[in-house]
Amino acid sequence: MEFVRNHLGELNRMRKAFLSVTLSEAGVERSESIPEKRAQCEADVQTMIENFFKETGWRPNVACRPERCCTANTISWFGSS
Repeated sequence: MEFVRNHLGELNRMRKAFLSVTLSEAGVERSESIPEKRAQCEADVQTMIENFFKETGWRPNVACRPERCCTANTISWFGSS
């Protein structure tokens, strides 16, 4: 968070993406977990991401989580000028 706060102006002037990597994501992806546990982990991940954006005041052009980042739209965004 400190890096983002310290470089907010610079970050806002460029194309940027945010890749969220948390241990709670592992709980979302555990197929053997009960649906309620996976749903709670999903909510925890979303809360952490939103809190990060609120606390830093930063909003990237693209924000995603590992399993959702390799979509055609995201790859196309990175490749465009």
